[in-house]
Amino acid sequence: MLYLDIVINELKSIILFEKYFFSITCISLLVFFYFLYKNIFSSNYKYKVIILIRLLFIILLLPLINNKIHNKTETSLRNQNISIIIDNSKSLDHISKKDSINFKNIFNLINDWSKKYEINLKWHNLDNDIQDYKSIKFDKENTTFSNIKNIVQKNESDQIIIFSDGNINTDYISNDLFLPEYKKVHTIGIGKIKDNMDIGVQDVNLNTSKDSINIDIVFSANISKDAIFKLNILSDNNIINIDTIRVKEGEYFFEKTYIFKSNVFSKDIQVNISPINFNDLIIHNNKWVIKNRYQQNLKLLLISNSLSYNTMFIKNLISSIDLIELEHLYKFDENFLLNKYSFNDFDGIILDNFPNNLSDYDYLKNKFVDKIPYFFIEGYELNPEYIVKFINEKFQAKLNFNDNSYPKSILINNEKNISNIMSLFNIYSSEQIDLSENFHYNNKSLYQIHKKNFLGLFIPNLSEISFYLKNKYEDLYLEKYIKYLIDIHFGQNNLYKLNLDKKNYLIGDKLQINIINTLSNEQKEQKLIIKNINNNQIDTINNNITSDIILSKSGNYEIYSLYQGTNTKQINSNKETFFVENKSIESDQVSQNKYLLNSISSKYNGLYVDAKNLNETWLSKIENKKVITNSKKIYTSLEIFIKEKFFLLVLILFCFEIYLRKKTGLL
Repeated sequence: MLYLDIVINELKSIILFEKYFFSITCISLLVFFYFLYKNIFSSNYKYKVIILIRLLFIILLLPLINNKIHNKTETSLRNQNISIIIDNSKSLDHISKKDSINFKNIFNLINDWSKKYEINLKWHNLDNDIQDYKSIKFDKENTTFSNIKNIVQKNESDQIIIFSDGNINTDYISNDLFLPEYKKVHTIGIGKIKDNMDIGVQDVNLNTSKDSINIDIVFSANISKDAIFKLNILSDNNIINIDTIRVKEGEYFFEKTYIFKSNVFSKDIQVNISPINFNDLIIHNNKWVIKNRYQQNLKLLLISNSLSYNTMFIKNLISSIDLIELEHLYKFDENFLLNKYSFNDFDGIILDNFPNNLSDYDYLKNKFVDKIPYFFIEGYELNPEYIVKFINEKFQAKLNFNDNSYPKSILINNEKNISNIMSLFNIYSSEQIDLSENFHYNNKSLYQIHKKNFLGLFIPNLSEISFYLKNKYEDLYLEKYIKYLIDIHFGQNNLYKLNLDKKNYLIGDKLQINIINTLSNEQKEQKLIIKNINNNQIDTINNNITSDIILSKSGNYEIYSLYQGTNTKQINSNKETFFVENKSIESDQVSQNKYLLNSISSKYNGLYVDAKNLNETWLSKIENKKVITNSKKIYTSLEIFIKEKFFLLVLILFCFEIYLRKKTGLL
């Protein structure tokens, strides 16, 4: 008995002085007990029995004084817990109809077998627990075994039986279910067993450097014999490279890297493969399109009326922006006098306090190209006559101006307040303007003007204002705002960019998207806009959600992201296109991947059988013996004293002592 062991251990601890104070106390009590009862002990045998009972009584109660905590291991037998995991994807529904397989007969057979051997069956689909097999619906758009480990862990299954065709089309194909090795996994294969001949592109990654592009292609192979296929790499339907690849039989992934010069490719890079000596099942994509992320530098021309601190401020600001190549031209520069540059050679023009007189205006008028964007930034002592004339004539605006002698204040982009701005003039518009892109001073005159491909910032001495904010308040808002204007006006979209990691999909695929947003503006309700180019149908999706976007309809699509700025202006990212092929793996693949199912069973010491050969003989090979379980339980000395009924023994001894005392006249 456990309590007797506890008593013996307690006596040992007293003798060995494991607890010094407790041992001294017990020994002192024993000495006191001896002197108290030594005369009585020698008188009569009944007295001796009474004293021995009293001593035994004390010894039995000793463990209750410390009331230590003890571990007790208990052994028991229970029935086997087996989880039946049913692949509920659409492909099984197609197999059932095409091959006339009655799944319920199979499930009934398994259920009867479990009752015969008193096995606890638990039914699941690939995602959740189900009450029983009668409620299963084969409507899942894709197949993955990644959730099996969670099902097994949640239900404490001893063994697992997987009922599937083995055609995984989401996540990587592997026989590793991330289960403990002692968990046995059995598989029942559904569908006709065919020779798999599938070569596909699993993933494509671009690694760009200054002058080269590395294209890393991951291929998926699932073939029953050696094969050859051709790989084409294209750009704008022009073939850049052709490679003939030989593959060995088996199911595996392999990778190849191709290196090209950056200028070989245009916007999109296409990769496609075609079989040479076999018919491809096309389980994985044979075509892949990815955006060329290598960007040419944006070439800008900065024209200054004269050199100033404002000019230095603008140049330093632009030089801090990636992928911009800047040429600077000022009025008394040799290149200006030689009339060297053509505006057609640039992606955009930045006007630094230019034009500021008639000769400036004539130069700009003669050089003007209407298709490129212009960005004007006011400097020192600007004469507004010529820039207003330029905007009105070239961009069909209706602006006018007058003199001003009072300080003004602004709320830049409806976010940042700046006061005491000494502007020498006021600019107004006599036509209705878009208030989300044209902003006013407190006296209703304009400080930001946007008309067609012209953007003007009429805030004098920007460098001084920025210097003051930066050094006194560590405030970089003005610099960030000008960078933002440059980014969106010249179409770089480096600050708010949407990238598609993949541009071709099958129905049921997950949209692979990445959004970069580093704008200084507060983001509110960021959304994804997906437009079907074929029928102009538009879907708006809240981009703050974490769930995946599953593509359910075929077609050509355009996608971009947007959010509402603090000035109620809609801020858009760049636009990308992708297409979804009218093909669903779950609908087209109606054969059985015996290789994978057999491999899973072998890895986890289980059994495999084709559903057509499933019978009670095969089921009887599955281990059905009761499981021995050892469980550790924690008790205190008092709990064991009560649990093992020692309190009854103590009570009996106590009663017997009372009886003897009464007989001997001691009571």
